[in-house]
Amino acid sequence: MPRSRTLLSGATLATLLIAGAAQAAAPLTVHGGLYAAKETLVEAHASAAVNVIVIDHGKKLKDVGVACSSGPEPGQGISRETTLTVHVPGTVAVTRSGTFAYSGQLTLTPEDTQSGVSATTSFAIKGKFARGTIKLDKTTALTGTVSASVCAPTTPSRFSLVWDSASTAT
Repeated sequence: MPRSRTLLSGATLATLLIAGAAQAAAPLTVHGGLYAAKETLVEAHASAAVNVIVIDHGKKLKDVGVACSSGPEPGQGISRETTLTVHVPGTVAVTRSGTFAYSGQLTLTPEDTQSGVSATTSFAIKGKFARGTIKLDKTTALTGTVSASVCAPTTPSRFSLVWDSASTAT
């Protein structure tokens, strides 16, 4: 009797492991549309003000960027305490596991700096989409980190985004 229980327990464990591996290997569903930080989290400095738009059936991101304050001593001719817009040109690929990353030097236009000058910044962003059921404007669907050298040091490095709108899905 103890041997049959051991065999049964071993078979049950093997079945559970195979089912778990199959579930983990299943491709992630990334909904198309806008993903954005809730304003209340940004105001509480609990999330960076990051936005991304998912396109191409969840395979790419466009309009990846962050809005941040220039801070009290910005440099490069940028006005103090102004809102800067930093965005990646082109698209960023999303892996089958739901991750993405970009790192590089970017040029901000006078419109981006709101100071009448162009500026350069190092910029890095990486994130991961959540698995499971994603509810529009409720579920934290994307988390990650972001940094831009032109942003004030008080800019949060972490972000949490909700799926905000399916209207831009393609």
